[in-house]
Amino acid sequence: MKWNMLRRTIMTASIICCTILLHAQNIGISGIVTDAGGEPVVGANVSEKGTANGTGTDANGAYRLNVKENGTLVFSYIGYVTREIKVTGDETAIDVIMQEDTEALDEVVVVGYGTQKKVNLAGAISTVSAEKLTQTPSANLTNAVAGRLSGVLATNSNGEPGSGSTLQIRGLSTLKNNSPLIVIDGIISGDFSQIDPNEIQSITVLKDASSAIYGARAANGVFLVTTKRGNVGKPKISYNGMVGIQQPTQYTKLMTPYEYAVNKNKAYLNMGYDPNNPAQAPNFYSDDLIARMKAGTWGVNWQEESFQDNAPETQHNLSVNGGTDAIRYFLSTGYFNQKGMFENMDFNRYNLRANVDAKITRHLDIGLNVEGRQTNNNLLGTNIGELFFDMVAADPARYQAPYYPDGKPVDPQVRNPVENPKSGGYERQRTNYFQGVLSFEQRLPFVTPGLSVKGNAAFNYNYYFSKRFVKPFTMYVEDENGNVTSAIQRGTALALTENFENTRGTVYNISLNYARVFGSHDVSAMLLYEQAESTGDRMNGTKQDYATDVKDELSASGTANQSFSGSSVLNEARRSLVGRANYAFNSRYLLEFSFRYDGSYRFPKETRFGFFPSVLLAWRISEESFFKKSGLDFVDNLKLRISKGLIGNDRVDAFQFMDSYSFNAAGPVFGGAQEMLINYGVYPNPVITWEKQDNNNVGIDLSMWKGLLSIEADAFYRKTRDILWSRDRSVPGTFGRSLPNENYAQMQSQGFDLTVGHQNRINDWQYSLQLTGTYATNKVTQVDDPSSRLDYEKQLNRPVGFRVGYESLGFFQSNEEAAAWYGGQQFGQNSIAGDIKYADVDGDGEITNRDQKVLSNNGYAPKLMFGLSFGLKWKNFDFDIFAQGAAMRTVLINTMGRTMYIWALCNSPSYLADSWSSDNRDAKYPVAWIDSRSINDRTSSVWLKDAAYVRLKSASLGYTVRQEKLQAIGIERLRVYVSGFNLLTLSQVKEFDPEAEDPSARYYPQQRNFNLGVNISF
Repeated sequence: MKWNMLRRTIMTASIICCTILLHAQNIGISGIVTDAGGEPVVGANVSEKGTANGTGTDANGAYRLNVKENGTLVFSYIGYVTREIKVTGDETAIDVIMQEDTEALDEVVVVGYGTQKKVNLAGAISTVSAEKLTQTPSANLTNAVAGRLSGVLATNSNGEPGSGSTLQIRGLSTLKNNSPLIVIDGIISGDFSQIDPNEIQSITVLKDASSAIYGARAANGVFLVTTKRGNVGKPKISYNGMVGIQQPTQYTKLMTPYEYAVNKNKAYLNMGYDPNNPAQAPNFYSDDLIARMKAGTWGVNWQEESFQDNAPETQHNLSVNGGTDAIRYFLSTGYFNQKGMFENMDFNRYNLRANVDAKITRHLDIGLNVEGRQTNNNLLGTNIGELFFDMVAADPARYQAPYYPDGKPVDPQVRNPVENPKSGGYERQRTNYFQGVLSFEQRLPFVTPGLSVKGNAAFNYNYYFSKRFVKPFTMYVEDENGNVTSAIQRGTALALTENFENTRGTVYNISLNYARVFGSHDVSAMLLYEQAESTGDRMNGTKQDYATDVKDELSASGTANQSFSGSSVLNEARRSLVGRANYAFNSRYLLEFSFRYDGSYRFPKETRFGFFPSVLLAWRISEESFFKKSGLDFVDNLKLRISKGLIGNDRVDAFQFMDSYSFNAAGPVFGGAQEMLINYGVYPNPVITWEKQDNNNVGIDLSMWKGLLSIEADAFYRKTRDILWSRDRSVPGTFGRSLPNENYAQMQSQGFDLTVGHQNRINDWQYSLQLTGTYATNKVTQVDDPSSRLDYEKQLNRPVGFRVGYESLGFFQSNEEAAAWYGGQQFGQNSIAGDIKYADVDGDGEITNRDQKVLSNNGYAPKLMFGLSFGLKWKNFDFDIFAQGAAMRTVLINTMGRTMYIWALCNSPSYLADSWSSDNRDAKYPVAWIDSRSINDRTSSVWLKDAAYVRLKSASLGYTVRQEKLQAIGIERLRVYVSGFNLLTLSQVKEFDPEAEDPSARYYPQQRNFNLGVNISF
């Protein structure tokens, strides 16, 4: 009894002591959160720093929270500057006034040859940050851009290791090259696809007349890539790494052995073959063999046997960032490896970057950017198209497996597609790239405040080398006892081909700059001189006279069957004078004027230089006094923009203004000796010059409710004239020489861009939503259309890439219906049940080649692209999802994709099994046939597919370990995540991936990725 009483006493005392200690360590804090005008801030987040302890303000801006003594309160809300207040022991009430966060307006945006505050921008400019780019893990940076930037249209036609997307800014504006200009850290470059995303600070797109500052190469828009730079502070070491696997997405599947045999029998019956005729019976598969194929005991699915469905990939990056007021640095090294779907196929990349900024004197800064990169693309001796062709051409019903039990590869009468990657040779492609940029800025306040001189000197070197060693290999035919009855070598002759190309380029520019604020007047100006040139060398050599494949060197061959060629090439030579002036009154009225006087070696002296001016205007209505008094105080920013400029395009072969010649050793024979033959080159055009684009844009920027909702919308109209195009269509073929490009064609393009953003924070929940959309269409308004051409052949007043073919009215449901349609013939061939029934478009009473029409104004390139991103954070968890899609585009099934059993041997896509028969009258495709049936194999609406799609492009889920748990081991931040890429595709096209450019079962399918990664900072 005494023991129980003592125990109760001790427990009661312990509870009392703990309660006292708990109350001693925690303090109840309450207060009101208001804005600068005294209005309550509803839903503001109030939390204890370093913990998950937090709450939110109510409708009156009030809060209450128990915190530790000497803890720190953190007050945050979208659109306001985050505040931190230390709690002392004698405080129980803390009221807070939140200040508006003007950082969004003060944000600096990269523009041509400089930066500007976002609030002062008058052009149509889109930007994506490094955080968004690294959320989409990809071998190629261009794949991470699609859908994230309004105005950018992208298509990814295949999934080969290291491959990327084709990018366009606001669609097509010329009949020739529509590639945008790439500028990296202020230096014009050719490509940014192989830069490590971890090196990128941001990517900006100039879409309207703001790109005119780049003159003759900017008509297709400009990508400005900015890499990371050092920050003042202790060295911060960061590691980002991930490992993952890839799987093919939707691709063209071939018929299984069972489908192949059943449908082939059906096709022979449709052609009138009789299985009871001894002469024709061998064409048919027996019921017994078909039963074995259905059971899976006979036949080879060459696709499944060839593909590696789970190919690994990995990416690693290590960077160091830090510095002092005197010197700052960012150093980064990265590695990426992506295996292919076949053996001996992969892509790997090594990246190195060092960006250093130093303050030499009070007014002199210098910078050094060094980039080094090596890519290695290990391919097969057989190119991908040929390998996929072999998968189609290999007979799936001839063998039981790709190899005999003794390991010898079977002979499917083409190159065995399973053995080919192992024994058919290899191709190794290596690219080494180096660029160094030395820059300086000398401020001249002793002359006048705001005056400075800036300059850049850049050198780049690019070396490309490829080595292809093609080896024939032996395949076998064995009898049922395992005896070899024949050994056949398939593939081309043993041959080695080596190519190399190196280019060296320099860019120099120097500019005089002025920037000054006089009260309400903000003025700036720049005058810049730039000069760029590059040269290169090329060599190609092929040898075939090899006795053995033991040594893969050019020196190991004989003297027969060899060829060598080489050249020295002038790749670039330009001089430019660039100017820009900006004026802003009270951040309300904005004016920008720029020009570029450009000269290029591509044109003769008389037309070598062009002048490309632009004017951009903007009005911030929200800064007007009448607007502020209007009661629309929920509008943070309302800006109207308008721009107009003349931009150039010179994507054309150089020296077309000169006579050119080539030598041909296969000339005439005189006196028993063969003489050299001289061939004329292109016929000279002495007045060839730039394409010119009149670029017009109207836009609006709107931000409301302290940044809760933002809208950027633009409408554009572009007219391109003097397009460089040849007159081959109207000049007789008997002319005898190649015609040069002439400045005569014209086209126009128009559309709109839209970006809508929303972000908010509710207690521990923080989320963001962004929608981007781009619509761009075009029309050719002047071109060389001969009057003798039929209407469907003419380009005038039609968009680039329009589709032409025959209009299908369905399939004939009986032979009687076929016989009654225009005499029972189409294109001079008798029609039967199951054939495509064509419309008589020209109304001449027969179906002929003249009955073609425009089937669609949409080509492969999409006219509409959109993206939707959603980000969510809750305490230490983060979740991001990104969907991207395209519409108003088509793909055309061709060649092997529409013709069954080519050469009576090849397999066919499985979707063609849905062919018309009396038992399948609602079939999607015409009657089964062996090899080509000209009635049905023609380009028609049957083979044209609406290739609109929506992809779940990427998704990631991450967890960041709390900082207090990491400090003891010296880790500042640790985040682990899982992510995926190309996870789901929704499309009307079921036969193949909707982005496939060549849907004929001969393309490398796009890949789906699953990744596990970690981000660590020390």
